[in-house]
Amino acid sequence: MPGFEEIKKFLEAADSGLRLIGDEHLVQTADGKTLKIIPQSIEAVLKRDDSDGNPFLQVNFVGGYKVLLTKHLIGFKPSEGYGLDETRLPKVVTTPDLLSIIDVIADAEDFDQTEFDILRKVYLSILDGGEAVGFDLSRERKWLSQLNIFIATA
Repeated sequence: MPGFEEIKKFLEAADSGLRLIGDEHLVQTADGKTLKIIPQSIEAVLKRDDSDGNPFLQVNFVGGYKVLLTKHLIGFKPSEGYGLDETRLPKVVTTPDLLSIIDVIADAEDFDQTEFDILRKVYLSILDGGEAVGFDLSRERKWLSQLNIFIATA
């Protein structure tokens, strides 16, 4: 399991906002989300640097899924579809982005249905992308259904 050992070393050296619980659960301190990493499912671990020179790991899994591990967050690709302009979506998102979208919706004074629909689609894209890599986002899925009810009655 050399790939998993590289992840452990990265987390130890990074003074990270990510931590391992046991041998398979990677916890993101920013929002408490846990990603189960099965060591046998790791295809490759690539060491990279972002545009500012900060190191991160790209973890490729059997099945084609990828995550990026930075010092503080687990990044993943949003799900495609939903009729969104893919060139306007970020290439990498994180689970805290879901809360940011909820905050934007909650803080909006005048709500335009078209704007809500776009935000809902972006939210679903992030939600589906996160679930595809292994996050349990059932609570965040409930938030969206509650917002749909709220917007419908506003």
